[in-house]
Amino acid sequence: EEIKHLEGEQLAALTQTFRAWYATAPGTYARRARGRVWLVFLVLRHTGARLGEVLALDDRRDLDLIQGVVRLGGGPDGAPRSLQLPAEALSDLTAYLEDPAHQAQRGMVFGLDQGHVRRKFYERAAECGLPRELANPRTLRNSRAIELLRQGLPLTIVQSILGQGTANLTANYLTFAEADIERIVKYYVQKEMRMRTSARNSFLGRVTAIRGGGLLSEVELITEGGLTIVSVITNESLLNLGLRPNSPVTALVKAPWVIVAKGEASPLLSARNRLRGRVERIQQDGVSAEVIVSLDEGTRLCALVTGQSVASLGLEIGEMVWTVFKTSTVILTVD
Repeated sequence: EEIKHLEGEQLAALTQTFRAWYATAPGTYARRARGRVWLVFLVLRHTGARLGEVLALDDRRDLDLIQGVVRLGGGPDGAPRSLQLPAEALSDLTAYLEDPAHQAQRGMVFGLDQGHVRRKFYERAAECGLPRELANPRTLRNSRAIELLRQGLPLTIVQSILGQGTANLTANYLTFAEADIERIVKYYVQKEMRMRTSARNSFLGRVTAIRGGGLLSEVELITEGGLTIVSVITNESLLNLGLRPNSPVTALVKAPWVIVAKGEASPLLSARNRLRGRVERIQQDGVSAEVIVSLDEGTRLCALVTGQSVASLGLEIGEMVWTVFKTSTVILTVD
């Protein structure tokens, strides 16, 4: 049987419709009531949980707003499990739950009637043009499962996230139309190609300092190996990512943005990020060259430069060099 689910554009449209419905509530009582349904939608959307599991949540006990974790299951609906919430959803949950006007509800915010929640799903789906058969929590669960599988998560991991008893149930989500399979394969081939240049230059660490300005903020992080990376992002991006001191974060730097320089002393450049390492490999095609540098603490950094640059610098395998990149070229991501 065909598994009914929403594609990315449909999920985005339904999310935006729910958000606008909540934001335009005509008064305090309506805003409180709509907010509770909005929170139920957010948790369903990002966890793939069953509706019964979400409505059974105790927002004081089962939500960790500091770690961004929701604890589900443990009853007749499934095995207990803890799931990470994305930064944007966590920000919305925190804003509602920490609002002084909602403190009297704490512990019971998710305790809504299933029929009421389903009716609100039908109404919001109709507003954004979705057919009625796709406007229900079960469809959100299916959509999240397929979304995770398309992202490359192993079947057993998706099974654990959904709280399903056997992988056979989860495997039902792997049935795709031929055109869908072709699109997914193309996506991952392109993703693999992108990783050859940018995704390999990733630094996992924690935020150590944030310095704000009028439009931009400077975010400093330290990696697991002790490297310091600095990024400059917009204040809006800082808010969307939910970054704060000690937040886990990944810094990405595309290979074409990495400059290679020789010399014992740190090069006299305006770029803030300067990392010392040893040339491990040089691969050329006549026009461009991929230079792999092993940094002092073991991380490998890829720079994509011209073949002429390799020749003019006289780069050789085994010699020490500086890898340099500007703060504006560092992309920050959170899980």
